[in-house]
Amino acid sequence: MASSPSFLWEGTLVALGVFVVVHLSLLAAQDTDEFLLYAKIAELATHLFAVPAILRSRHMREQILITVIVSLVFHSIDSFFEDVNPVPYQRLDLAMSTALISTVFLKFLCRTEHVMGIIVLFAGVAASFEFGNMISVGITGTVLILILTFPCLDQAAYKVVNWLVFVLTFGGKAPPKSELKLKDFRGKLSLAFFAQLLSVVFFFVGRASDGLARWSHGFWHTFAFLALFVLVDVVALREDEERKLRRTKKLARPSRTSYKLLG
Repeated sequence: MASSPSFLWEGTLVALGVFVVVHLSLLAAQDTDEFLLYAKIAELATHLFAVPAILRSRHMREQILITVIVSLVFHSIDSFFEDVNPVPYQRLDLAMSTALISTVFLKFLCRTEHVMGIIVLFAGVAASFEFGNMISVGITGTVLILILTFPCLDQAAYKVVNWLVFVLTFGGKAPPKSELKLKDFRGKLSLAFFAQLLSVVFFFVGRASDGLARWSHGFWHTFAFLALFVLVDVVALREDEERKLRRTKKLARPSRTSYKLLG
């Protein structure tokens, strides 16, 4: 079985551990001006957790990079440029991030047919409604990962998903789970699910407490980018396995020059 680049995983987990410890420890100073400044900087710095996904991706590198740049622009304006209206940039950020996770999941992980329409729909909903990004990301980034990760949800849940995909894509369909060849990646899919779940939790923590909004947003970025990296890694590993299988079949096929004409 193909393996992931160890330096990416080791570096990501070490950076994650250090950041979590530092970020949690600074909660003790949450009522100070220094804490607010730190939280603003952390909102920007946590975009570095997108680097592993950028390095690992083969088909989505440009889309991930552009999404990160858009997010950096929005958070910079929102935090440090009080004279600039951040709302248009926020809508653009929501649309780009929703389109990214939808593309990763629906097009590359689930290999859904006729998927561009639903991706554009999700991006438009995220940009148009305040709750839109949570619906879109909730469907693609949490619910569907949950279904793929836990076999006990296979039958009924996957039928519902197929029906939704068929309706929303006007005739498209998601392949049967047996054809997705994800059985060997249950562990990583579980990690992606829990990382995505944590990002959603911290999103709502930030909504519930104004004083922790920016601090929570740093964790939201961190775990969302971790989930993205894991999903991109699964896509790359599956492609490596399929490429290796095709190469093996090609080598096993007898060459025409190996046959001799008789008579």
